[in-house]
Amino acid sequence: MKTSIGTRRLERLLLRRKELGSILLNLDMYERWGHGSDPDMNQEMERAPEYGRQITKLESQLKVLSSKAKKEVIQEWADAHIALLQEFIDRMSTQKNRSTHIFVAREEIAGWEQVRRREIPFVRQNVYYISCNPELYAKFFGKVH
Repeated sequence: MKTSIGTRRLERLLLRRKELGSILLNLDMYERWGHGSDPDMNQEMERAPEYGRQITKLESQLKVLSSKAKKEVIQEWADAHIALLQEFIDRMSTQKNRSTHIFVAREEIAGWEQVRRREIPFVRQNVYYISCNPELYAKFFGKVH
């Protein structure tokens, strides 16, 4: 079930993009609703432009790497993400008030289907509504950290 080296190379870039997106989301929430007196968060706020630049660089790298990747690598990458998202939908379907989560996951599945067809290079993952099963993720991509 573990994916190929080429797939994991793409995934490492995507994961770092997602991590930076989470940081920026957290900083955005702090800026909107935070009290502004947390020195650590204020220091992180100063780094926000650099995080944005890093995301742009990662996206460029993902575009290049995915365009050069073999068809099988892209299909494997898309299939793994679709399986992760389907497991998420199955899990959310047993809980109340999760229709937005399910909708977002279905939108991401549609995106991964576009990746599989090579219409887009990657999916800009939702860092707020979607949380994949870490054990299943590790089966596909190995340990995260």
